[in-house]
Amino acid sequence: MSLTAAMVSLALAVSGCSNPRESGGSESSGGGTIRIGLASAGYGPYLPVYVAEQEGYFEDRGLDVEITAYQGGGAATEALVAGEADIISYTPAGVAVSRSRGIEQRIIGAGLPTSTGWSVQVRADSDIQSVEDLAGRQVGIGNPGGTGEYFALWVEQTAGIDFEPVALGYGALNESLLQGTVDAIVQLPPASYDLPLSGEARVIMDLGETMEPTLPDAWVASDELIASDSEMVQLALEAIYEGVRKLQSDEAYALSVLEERAGITGELAREEYSNTIMALSTDGDIKASWIDNALQLAADVGLDSQGDLPAAEDVYTGEFVPVDVGAGD
Repeated sequence: MSLTAAMVSLALAVSGCSNPRESGGSESSGGGTIRIGLASAGYGPYLPVYVAEQEGYFEDRGLDVEITAYQGGGAATEALVAGEADIISYTPAGVAVSRSRGIEQRIIGAGLPTSTGWSVQVRADSDIQSVEDLAGRQVGIGNPGGTGEYFALWVEQTAGIDFEPVALGYGALNESLLQGTVDAIVQLPPASYDLPLSGEARVIMDLGETMEPTLPDAWVASDELIASDSEMVQLALEAIYEGVRKLQSDEAYALSVLEERAGITGELAREEYSNTIMALSTDGDIKASWIDNALQLAADVGLDSQGDLPAAEDVYTGEFVPVDVGAGD
């Protein structure tokens, strides 16, 4: 299934879901339980949520927190619409497509502004030297309709080629490349550092260096929650960005969290810390140009074929950011 079809199918599927918070009422302002849905487990940009839970940053603000890792941003969106999550991680393109199908959610804070750490890789002994050589080849991606497929389509469009994207799940990409199941992979960090560090693969395109900032990881909430309990949203974001500051200010602590949550150590963990953790937004501030870039990419890869994607200003709100870096200290 193409990225366009996958996102549209998701939007149509969840647009009919009811939201228990709408029908049953929201939690009282300034307290209660915040339910956070992540697109995957162990991914660097999501670690601040776990840190905020572990260090008591949510509790300091009168919040209980429930954290659930889903299989991709699409599944997290389903949870948001079904009322099973209050804040999720997602992309501007995903939010835009959802809004065009009547799913009222928007970005409330920046996570990772750039695609740092993402790369297109081939085996070290491959005859493929550049992305142009991928024409007609099989390229492994993570989840259908996810960021990896979005980036793969961008690579096709940029290089002026066509290849066959093969959804394998991020956990299987590296081994599939080594076994020759696919000719190349579009991999996310920290797994993207593993094979190049071992010398088993080569990076033929560093997406973090090649792409304009598109905010591939953002925090998203429903319009209903934003309207009904903005204080809960604000407090939750304060806790998350305090988690970011904790990770960035204490490398030894961050490396221990990477070992515990992502299962990585040594040089791989240091690469993830330097390239991903240190690139995370510390206050959630959102630049309109990032959203513009993301929506332009969405149009370039065919997500706006009907011309119905919303304008950038309708995809995000600046109500909650920049978060006061001194909050909760």
